[in-house]
Amino acid sequence: MIKRRQLNIILLLLLINATGGIYHLLWGEIFAPLTYFVLLICFYTLRNNEKFITKKLLLIIIIILLFLAFNYLIVPFDSSAWFYLKTASRFVLVLFVYRYYELSKSNIISDLTNALKIIAIHSLIGFVVSMVIHSYPISLIGRVTVDTLNYIFFRSAYISFIDYQIFRSQGIFWEPGVLQGFMNILLFLSSFIKRDLKLQLLSITCITVTFSSTGFILLFTQILFIIKTYLKFSYFLNIKKIVLLTVCFLLFSPVIYLGVDNVYNKFTNKGIHSSQGRMYDLYQGIKIILSYPLTGIGMDRDVYSHVQSIEETLDANEVKILVDWMDFDRQANSNSAVMIFVYFGVIFGLLYYYFLIKEDVIFVKKYLFIFLIIAINVTEPLIMSPFYLYFFISGLYTAFRVNKNTVLRFNQNTLYSGV
Repeated sequence: MIKRRQLNIILLLLLINATGGIYHLLWGEIFAPLTYFVLLICFYTLRNNEKFITKKLLLIIIIILLFLAFNYLIVPFDSSAWFYLKTASRFVLVLFVYRYYELSKSNIISDLTNALKIIAIHSLIGFVVSMVIHSYPISLIGRVTVDTLNYIFFRSAYISFIDYQIFRSQGIFWEPGVLQGFMNILLFLSSFIKRDLKLQLLSITCITVTFSSTGFILLFTQILFIIKTYLKFSYFLNIKKIVLLTVCFLLFSPVIYLGVDNVYNKFTNKGIHSSQGRMYDLYQGIKIILSYPLTGIGMDRDVYSHVQSIEETLDANEVKILVDWMDFDRQANSNSAVMIFVYFGVIFGLLYYYFLIKEDVIFVKKYLFIFLIIAINVTEPLIMSPFYLYFFISGLYTAFRVNKNTVLRFNQNTLYSGV
Protein backbone atom coordinates (compact mmCIF):
# COMPACT_ATOMS: atom_id res chain seq x y z
CA MET A 1 0.00 0.00 0.00
CA ILE A 2 1.46 3.34 -1.06
CA LYS A 3 1.57 5.83 1.77
CA ARG A 4 0.54 9.46 1.42
CA ARG A 5 4.12 10.66 1.67
CA GLN A 6 5.14 8.42 -1.23
CA LEU A 7 2.19 9.69 -3.25
CA ASN A 8 3.30 13.26 -2.52
CA ILE A 9 6.78 12.53 -3.85
CA ILE A 10 5.34 10.91 -6.98
CA LEU A 11 3.11 13.94 -7.52
CA LEU A 12 6.05 16.35 -7.22
CA LEU A 13 8.18 14.17 -9.52
CA LEU A 14 5.43 14.45 -12.13
CA LEU A 15 5.33 18.25 -11.70
CA ILE A 16 9.11 18.40 -12.08
CA ASN A 17 8.93 16.14 -15.14
CA ALA A 18 6.43 18.60 -16.66
CA THR A 19 9.07 21.31 -16.20
CA GLY A 20 11.59 20.46 -18.89
CA GLY A 21 11.44 16.67 -18.54
CA ILE A 22 12.08 14.50 -21.58
CA TYR A 23 9.36 12.01 -20.65
CA HIS A 24 6.78 14.79 -20.65
CA LEU A 25 8.00 16.07 -24.01
CA LEU A 26 7.86 12.60 -25.57
CA TRP A 27 4.68 11.30 -23.95
CA GLY A 28 2.87 14.33 -22.61
CA GLU A 29 -0.48 12.85 -23.61
CA ILE A 30 0.21 10.09 -21.06
CA PHE A 31 1.98 11.99 -18.30
CA ALA A 32 -0.44 14.94 -18.18
CA PRO A 33 -3.51 12.76 -17.41
CA LEU A 34 -1.34 10.66 -15.07
CA THR A 35 -0.53 13.78 -13.04
CA TYR A 36 -4.23 14.60 -12.63
CA PHE A 37 -4.93 10.97 -11.72
CA VAL A 38 -2.26 10.92 -9.00
CA LEU A 39 -3.59 14.24 -7.69
CA LEU A 40 -7.11 12.76 -7.46
CA ILE A 41 -5.73 9.81 -5.48
CA CYS A 42 -3.95 12.27 -3.18
CA PHE A 43 -7.23 14.07 -2.51
CA TYR A 44 -8.96 10.73 -1.94
CA THR A 45 -6.45 9.82 0.78
CA LEU A 46 -7.42 12.89 2.80
CA ARG A 47 -10.86 11.56 3.75
CA ASN A 48 -11.75 14.59 5.83
CA ASN A 49 -14.80 16.78 5.92
CA GLU A 50 -13.15 19.81 4.31
CA LYS A 51 -14.17 20.58 0.75
CA PHE A 52 -11.26 20.63 -1.65
CA ILE A 53 -13.15 23.06 -3.89
CA THR A 54 -13.96 26.29 -2.08
CA LYS A 55 -15.38 29.65 -3.11
CA LYS A 56 -11.93 31.15 -2.77
CA LEU A 57 -10.41 28.51 -5.05
CA LEU A 58 -13.14 28.99 -7.63
CA LEU A 59 -12.68 32.77 -7.44
CA ILE A 60 -8.95 32.45 -8.14
CA ILE A 61 -9.61 30.08 -11.05
CA ILE A 62 -12.18 32.50 -12.51
CA ILE A 63 -9.77 35.44 -12.13
CA ILE A 64 -6.99 33.52 -13.92
CA LEU A 65 -9.29 32.38 -16.73
CA LEU A 66 -10.68 35.90 -17.17
CA PHE A 67 -7.18 37.33 -17.28
CA LEU A 68 -6.05 34.83 -19.93
CA ALA A 69 -9.21 35.52 -21.96
CA PHE A 70 -8.63 39.27 -21.61
CA ASN A 71 -5.02 38.92 -22.79
CA TYR A 72 -6.15 36.75 -25.71
CA LEU A 73 -8.65 39.42 -26.79
CA ILE A 74 -6.50 42.54 -26.42
CA VAL A 75 -3.23 41.41 -28.00
CA PRO A 76 -2.94 42.99 -31.46
CA PHE A 77 -2.40 39.63 -33.18
CA ASP A 78 -4.45 36.62 -34.22
CA SER A 79 -3.25 34.15 -31.59
CA SER A 80 -4.11 30.48 -31.33
CA ALA A 81 -6.40 29.68 -28.40
CA TRP A 82 -4.58 26.36 -27.93
CA PHE A 83 -1.64 28.01 -26.18
CA TYR A 84 -4.02 29.72 -23.74
CA LEU A 85 -5.90 26.51 -23.02
CA LYS A 86 -2.63 24.73 -22.18
CA THR A 87 -1.61 27.59 -19.90
CA ALA A 88 -5.02 27.59 -18.20
CA SER A 89 -4.78 23.84 -17.56
CA ARG A 90 -1.35 24.31 -15.94
CA PHE A 91 -2.68 27.05 -13.68
CA VAL A 92 -5.65 24.91 -12.61
CA LEU A 93 -3.45 21.86 -11.99
CA VAL A 94 -1.01 23.79 -9.82
CA LEU A 95 -3.84 25.48 -7.92
CA PHE A 96 -5.27 22.09 -6.96
CA VAL A 97 -1.81 20.80 -5.99
CA TYR A 98 -1.44 23.80 -3.70
CA ARG A 99 -4.93 23.23 -2.31
CA TYR A 100 -4.04 19.59 -1.62
CA TYR A 101 -0.98 20.57 0.39
CA GLU A 102 -3.04 23.11 2.27
CA LEU A 103 -5.61 20.48 3.26
CA SER A 104 -3.20 17.62 3.94
CA LYS A 105 -0.82 19.80 5.96
CA SER A 106 1.98 17.76 4.41
CA ASN A 107 5.49 19.18 4.53
CA ILE A 108 6.16 20.18 0.95
CA ILE A 109 9.77 21.08 1.78
CA SER A 110 10.50 17.49 2.84
CA ASP A 111 8.57 16.03 -0.10
CA LEU A 112 10.37 18.32 -2.55
CA THR A 113 13.76 17.53 -1.02
CA ASN A 114 13.14 13.80 -1.39
CA ALA A 115 11.88 14.18 -4.97
CA LEU A 116 14.94 16.22 -5.95
CA LYS A 117 17.19 13.71 -4.18
CA ILE A 118 15.81 10.95 -6.41
CA ILE A 119 16.47 13.06 -9.50
CA ALA A 120 19.99 13.86 -8.27
CA ILE A 121 20.89 10.19 -7.69
CA HIS A 122 19.47 9.20 -11.09
CA SER A 123 21.44 11.97 -12.83
CA LEU A 124 24.70 10.90 -11.16
CA ILE A 125 24.18 7.28 -12.16
CA GLY A 126 23.44 8.46 -15.70
CA PHE A 127 26.62 10.52 -15.73
CA VAL A 128 28.71 7.50 -14.71
CA VAL A 129 26.95 5.27 -17.25
CA SER A 130 27.66 7.81 -20.02
CA MET A 131 31.35 7.63 -19.14
CA VAL A 132 31.35 3.83 -19.40
CA ILE A 133 29.05 3.21 -22.36
CA HIS A 134 30.37 5.18 -25.31
CA SER A 135 27.45 4.63 -27.68
CA TYR A 136 23.77 4.86 -26.73
CA PRO A 137 21.56 2.72 -29.00
CA ILE A 138 18.68 5.16 -29.58
CA SER A 139 18.85 8.69 -31.00
CA LEU A 140 15.82 10.95 -30.68
CA ILE A 141 15.36 13.86 -33.07
CA GLY A 142 12.35 16.14 -32.96
CA ARG A 143 10.94 18.07 -30.00
CA VAL A 144 14.05 16.92 -28.14
CA THR A 145 17.38 15.84 -29.61
CA VAL A 146 19.16 13.36 -27.36
CA ASP A 147 20.71 9.92 -27.30
CA THR A 148 19.15 7.51 -24.84
CA LEU A 149 19.93 4.18 -23.22
CA ASN A 150 16.56 2.42 -23.33
CA TYR A 151 14.80 5.64 -22.25
CA ILE A 152 16.39 5.38 -18.80
CA PHE A 153 19.43 7.61 -19.24
CA PHE A 154 19.81 10.53 -21.65
CA ARG A 155 22.69 12.58 -22.99
CA SER A 156 23.22 15.23 -25.66
CA ALA A 157 25.84 17.89 -24.88
CA TYR A 158 29.47 17.19 -24.10
CA ILE A 159 32.74 18.95 -23.43
CA SER A 160 36.13 17.90 -24.75
CA PHE A 161 38.98 17.09 -22.40
CA ILE A 162 42.24 16.31 -24.25
CA ASP A 163 40.95 13.68 -26.73
CA TYR A 164 38.05 12.48 -24.62
CA GLN A 165 34.39 13.51 -24.72
CA ILE A 166 32.74 14.01 -21.34
CA PHE A 167 28.96 14.08 -21.63
CA ARG A 168 27.34 16.68 -19.43
CA SER A 169 24.85 15.33 -16.92
CA GLN A 170 21.25 16.20 -17.76
CA GLY A 171 19.23 13.61 -15.86
CA ILE A 172 15.67 13.31 -17.16
CA PHE A 173 15.68 16.78 -18.73
CA TRP A 174 16.12 18.07 -22.24
CA GLU A 175 19.45 19.73 -21.45
CA PRO A 176 21.94 20.10 -18.57
CA GLY A 177 20.78 23.66 -17.85
CA VAL A 178 17.41 22.43 -16.62
CA LEU A 179 19.02 19.91 -14.26
CA GLN A 180 21.39 22.47 -12.75
CA GLY A 181 18.40 24.64 -11.88
CA PHE A 182 16.77 21.91 -9.84
CA MET A 183 20.08 20.92 -8.26
CA ASN A 184 20.71 24.53 -7.20
CA ILE A 185 17.30 24.48 -5.54
CA LEU A 186 18.27 21.22 -3.81
CA LEU A 187 21.49 22.85 -2.65
CA PHE A 188 19.46 25.74 -1.25
CA LEU A 189 17.13 23.40 0.65
CA SER A 190 19.97 21.27 1.99
CA SER A 191 22.06 24.28 3.04
CA PHE A 192 19.59 26.71 4.59
CA ILE A 193 16.62 24.58 5.63
CA LYS A 194 17.62 20.94 6.08
CA ARG A 195 21.26 21.70 6.94
CA ASP A 196 22.29 18.31 5.61
CA LEU A 197 25.98 18.11 4.65
CA LYS A 198 25.63 14.87 2.64
CA LEU A 199 22.78 16.37 0.67
CA GLN A 200 24.86 19.49 0.08
CA LEU A 201 27.71 17.42 -1.34
CA LEU A 202 25.27 15.45 -3.52
CA SER A 203 23.73 18.60 -5.00
CA ILE A 204 27.12 20.29 -5.51
CA THR A 205 28.37 17.20 -7.33
CA CYS A 206 25.30 17.14 -9.56
CA ILE A 207 25.67 20.84 -10.42
CA THR A 208 29.36 20.39 -11.15
CA VAL A 209 28.93 17.54 -13.66
CA THR A 210 26.35 19.50 -15.66
CA PHE A 211 29.24 21.82 -16.62
CA SER A 212 26.65 24.58 -16.90
CA SER A 213 27.93 28.15 -16.82
CA THR A 214 24.72 29.37 -15.17
CA GLY A 215 24.90 26.44 -12.78
CA PHE A 216 28.42 27.34 -11.68
CA ILE A 217 27.58 31.01 -11.22
CA LEU A 218 24.58 30.14 -9.02
CA LEU A 219 26.61 27.49 -7.19
CA PHE A 220 29.37 29.94 -6.28
CA THR A 221 26.76 32.53 -5.28
CA GLN A 222 25.19 30.07 -2.87
CA ILE A 223 28.58 28.97 -1.54
CA LEU A 224 29.24 32.58 -0.52
CA PHE A 225 25.98 32.62 1.45
CA ILE A 226 26.78 29.20 2.93
CA ILE A 227 30.20 30.38 4.10
CA LYS A 228 28.60 33.49 5.59
CA THR A 229 26.09 31.30 7.43
CA TYR A 230 28.83 28.98 8.70
CA LEU A 231 30.85 31.91 9.97
CA LYS A 232 27.80 33.38 11.68
CA PHE A 233 26.79 30.07 13.27
CA SER A 234 30.11 28.41 13.92
CA TYR A 235 28.52 25.38 15.59
CA PHE A 236 27.70 24.03 12.11
CA LEU A 237 31.43 23.47 11.59
CA ASN A 238 33.68 20.89 13.17
CA ILE A 239 37.00 19.29 12.29
CA LYS A 240 35.32 16.30 10.64
CA LYS A 241 33.25 18.51 8.34
CA ILE A 242 36.24 20.70 7.44
CA VAL A 243 38.36 17.64 6.56
CA LEU A 244 35.51 16.10 4.54
CA LEU A 245 34.88 19.30 2.58
CA THR A 246 38.62 19.72 1.89
CA VAL A 247 38.98 16.13 0.62
CA CYS A 248 35.91 16.49 -1.59
CA PHE A 249 37.23 19.75 -3.02
CA LEU A 250 40.56 18.12 -3.89
CA LEU A 251 38.86 15.11 -5.47
CA PHE A 252 36.58 17.27 -7.59
CA SER A 253 39.13 19.93 -8.47
CA PRO A 254 39.68 18.53 -12.02
CA VAL A 255 35.90 18.54 -12.65
CA ILE A 256 35.59 22.01 -11.15
CA TYR A 257 38.40 23.18 -13.42
CA LEU A 258 36.56 21.86 -16.49
CA GLY A 259 33.38 23.61 -15.35
CA VAL A 260 35.09 26.93 -14.75
CA ASP A 261 36.84 26.58 -18.10
CA ASN A 262 33.43 26.04 -19.71
CA VAL A 263 32.16 29.25 -18.11
CA TYR A 264 35.21 31.11 -19.41
CA ASN A 265 34.69 29.70 -22.90
CA LYS A 266 31.12 31.02 -22.95
CA PHE A 267 32.56 34.55 -22.97
CA THR A 268 35.49 33.93 -25.30
CA ASN A 269 35.84 32.85 -28.91
CA LYS A 270 35.62 29.13 -28.11
CA GLY A 271 32.04 29.23 -26.86
CA ILE A 272 30.89 32.75 -27.52
CA HIS A 273 27.85 31.62 -29.52
CA SER A 274 26.17 30.42 -26.35
CA SER A 275 26.59 33.72 -24.50
CA GLN A 276 25.61 35.68 -27.60
CA GLY A 277 22.49 33.54 -27.88
CA ARG A 278 21.52 34.60 -24.35
CA MET A 279 22.25 38.23 -25.23
CA TYR A 280 20.13 37.92 -28.35
CA ASP A 281 17.17 36.51 -26.41
CA LEU A 282 17.43 39.33 -23.87
CA TYR A 283 17.80 41.93 -26.62
CA GLN A 284 14.79 40.67 -28.60
CA GLY A 285 12.67 40.36 -25.47
CA ILE A 286 13.34 43.95 -24.44
CA LYS A 287 12.70 45.23 -27.98
CA ILE A 288 9.30 43.52 -28.10
CA ILE A 289 8.39 44.77 -24.62
CA LEU A 290 9.17 48.33 -25.70
CA SER A 291 7.01 47.90 -28.80
CA TYR A 292 4.04 46.35 -26.93
CA PRO A 293 4.39 47.52 -23.29
CA LEU A 294 0.71 47.44 -22.30
CA THR A 295 -0.69 44.32 -23.95
CA GLY A 296 2.31 42.15 -24.72
CA ILE A 297 2.00 39.87 -27.74
CA GLY A 298 0.27 36.88 -26.16
CA MET A 299 1.41 33.29 -25.74
CA ASP A 300 1.34 32.02 -29.31
CA ARG A 301 4.85 30.89 -30.35
CA ASP A 302 4.09 31.54 -34.03
CA VAL A 303 3.14 35.13 -33.18
CA TYR A 304 6.42 35.54 -31.30
CA SER A 305 8.34 34.24 -34.33
CA HIS A 306 6.49 36.71 -36.57
CA VAL A 307 7.06 39.68 -34.27
CA GLN A 308 10.68 38.70 -33.83
CA SER A 309 11.25 38.75 -37.60
CA ILE A 310 9.60 42.19 -37.82
CA GLU A 311 11.86 43.58 -35.10
CA GLU A 312 14.92 42.21 -36.89
CA THR A 313 13.84 43.82 -40.17
CA LEU A 314 13.16 47.21 -38.56
CA ASP A 315 16.45 47.15 -36.68
CA ALA A 316 18.62 45.12 -39.01
CA ASN A 317 21.90 46.96 -38.45
CA GLU A 318 21.83 46.49 -34.69
CA VAL A 319 20.66 42.89 -34.80
CA LYS A 320 23.06 41.84 -37.58
CA ILE A 321 25.95 41.68 -35.12
CA LEU A 322 24.05 39.12 -33.08
CA VAL A 323 22.26 37.05 -35.70
CA ASP A 324 24.84 36.54 -38.47
CA TRP A 325 26.10 33.32 -36.91
CA MET A 326 22.82 31.96 -35.58
CA ASP A 327 21.35 28.65 -36.61
CA PHE A 328 18.55 27.82 -34.17
CA ASP A 329 14.78 27.88 -33.80
CA ARG A 330 13.69 31.51 -33.85
CA GLN A 331 10.29 30.56 -32.38
CA ALA A 332 11.72 30.10 -28.91
CA ASN A 333 13.25 32.50 -26.43
CA SER A 334 15.21 30.90 -23.60
CA ASN A 335 14.85 33.95 -21.33
CA SER A 336 11.47 33.22 -19.77
CA ALA A 337 12.12 35.76 -16.99
CA VAL A 338 11.76 38.44 -19.68
CA MET A 339 9.13 36.53 -21.67
CA ILE A 340 6.59 37.10 -18.87
CA PHE A 341 6.53 40.77 -19.95
CA VAL A 342 6.50 39.77 -23.63
CA TYR A 343 3.44 37.58 -23.02
CA PHE A 344 1.37 39.87 -20.83
CA GLY A 345 2.85 43.38 -20.95
CA VAL A 346 4.63 45.36 -18.25
CA ILE A 347 1.75 45.80 -15.77
CA PHE A 348 0.76 42.14 -15.55
CA GLY A 349 4.41 41.09 -15.76
CA LEU A 350 5.14 43.13 -12.64
CA LEU A 351 2.10 41.59 -10.95
CA TYR A 352 3.46 38.13 -11.72
CA TYR A 353 6.74 38.94 -9.97
CA TYR A 354 4.91 40.58 -7.09
CA PHE A 355 3.00 37.39 -6.35
CA LEU A 356 6.14 35.31 -6.95
CA ILE A 357 7.94 37.34 -4.27
CA LYS A 358 4.94 36.88 -1.96
CA GLU A 359 5.22 33.06 -2.20
CA ASP A 360 4.63 31.32 1.12
CA VAL A 361 6.66 28.12 0.64
CA ILE A 362 10.14 29.42 1.55
CA PHE A 363 10.77 31.91 4.35
CA VAL A 364 14.44 31.24 5.10
CA LYS A 365 16.75 33.27 2.80
CA LYS A 366 13.60 34.07 0.83
CA TYR A 367 15.14 36.66 -1.49
CA LEU A 368 18.08 34.40 -2.33
CA PHE A 369 15.55 31.74 -3.30
CA ILE A 370 13.59 34.17 -5.49
CA PHE A 371 16.88 35.25 -7.08
CA LEU A 372 17.63 31.59 -7.88
CA ILE A 373 14.25 31.08 -9.54
CA ILE A 374 14.60 34.19 -11.68
CA ALA A 375 18.26 33.51 -12.56
CA ILE A 376 17.47 29.93 -13.58
CA ASN A 377 14.69 31.13 -15.86
CA VAL A 378 16.87 33.80 -17.46
CA THR A 379 18.44 30.92 -19.40
CA GLU A 380 15.52 28.46 -19.54
CA PRO A 381 11.97 28.84 -20.94
CA LEU A 382 10.34 27.33 -17.86
CA ILE A 383 8.92 30.09 -15.68
CA MET A 384 5.35 29.27 -16.81
CA SER A 385 5.80 25.53 -16.29
CA PRO A 386 4.10 23.71 -13.38
CA PHE A 387 6.99 23.54 -10.89
CA TYR A 388 7.85 27.24 -11.00
CA LEU A 389 4.19 28.23 -11.29
CA TYR A 390 3.63 26.64 -7.87
CA PHE A 391 5.50 29.48 -6.15
CA PHE A 392 3.55 32.12 -8.06
CA ILE A 393 0.29 30.37 -7.19
CA SER A 394 1.26 30.22 -3.52
CA GLY A 395 1.75 33.99 -3.53
CA LEU A 396 -1.53 34.58 -5.37
CA TYR A 397 -3.38 32.23 -3.03
CA THR A 398 -1.90 34.02 -0.01
CA ALA A 399 -3.41 37.30 -1.23
CA PHE A 400 -6.88 35.76 -0.77
CA ARG A 401 -6.12 34.19 2.60
CA VAL A 402 -8.01 35.61 5.57
CA ASN A 403 -5.77 34.45 8.43
CA LYS A 404 -2.24 34.64 7.06
CA ASN A 405 -0.43 34.47 10.40
CA THR A 406 -1.70 30.98 11.28
CA VAL A 407 -0.47 29.47 8.04
CA LEU A 408 2.80 31.35 8.29
CA ARG A 409 3.49 29.88 11.73
CA PHE A 410 2.61 26.39 10.50
CA ASN A 411 4.95 26.62 7.50
CA GLN A 412 7.83 28.06 9.51
CA ASN A 413 7.51 25.30 12.10
CA THR A 414 7.45 22.52 9.53
CA LEU A 415 10.41 23.91 7.59
CA TYR A 416 12.79 22.66 10.23
CA SER A 417 11.36 19.19 10.68
CA GLY A 418 13.33 16.19 9.45
CA VAL A 419 13.31 14.78 5.93
